[in-house]
Amino acid sequence: WELNPYALVSNSTPIQGRGCRYHMEFSQRDFRYTPITHPRRIVSAVHCLEAHSPKGYAAWRELQSALPEFEFREYGVLCADGPIVAMSEVAAAMRSAGWAFHSKDVGDGYGFTLHQWASCGRPLIGQSAPYRREGCRLAEPLWAGAVDLSEISTGAAAARIRAVTEGAGLLEAESKAMRNRFCVAAPFDAQAAAIRQMLEA
Repeated sequence: WELNPYALVSNSTPIQGRGCRYHMEFSQRDFRYTPITHPRRIVSAVHCLEAHSPKGYAAWRELQSALPEFEFREYGVLCADGPIVAMSEVAAAMRSAGWAFHSKDVGDGYGFTLHQWASCGRPLIGQSAPYRREGCRLAEPLWAGAVDLSEISTGAAAARIRAVTEGAGLLEAESKAMRNRFCVAAPFDAQAAAIRQMLEA
């Protein structure tokens, strides 16, 4: 900070000089809201889930046991259903989900995949605790209303997932609320304008 930089900050680190906090953009054409067509499909898109996030992977496996009537898909490097390379195909896999499972043993500075899930409007299952750490809180607002395994047991989570999935209109309402949280948390156009204003000042 003593160098007085123009800082573009895409995490929750405090800005101590000239800078703009922003959310890294991604395609809103691909990662768009669509109505849920597979309500009993739960999808994870975290690379190396078992290898890098053993707590998250344990929760993933426990949910599979607790929800045998649900379909589980696990995409990413070293994941059961393999990696998806093209971002348009990642987005299609997310839009095909009824629920998003996102759990890392450490949080992200930004939370790129988490924001993509929110942009698609998929209700969230996972562990919020890593996203409440210093410097890793940019995605924290997206955990509002989530099935939060940092707060409730796997059994309670499974019961809530079933109740929302089977309740008339409940899953769609959760989906739209998630998309709305994304739009409030990550106003790409407004942030781009703020960056432009800083650089032109």
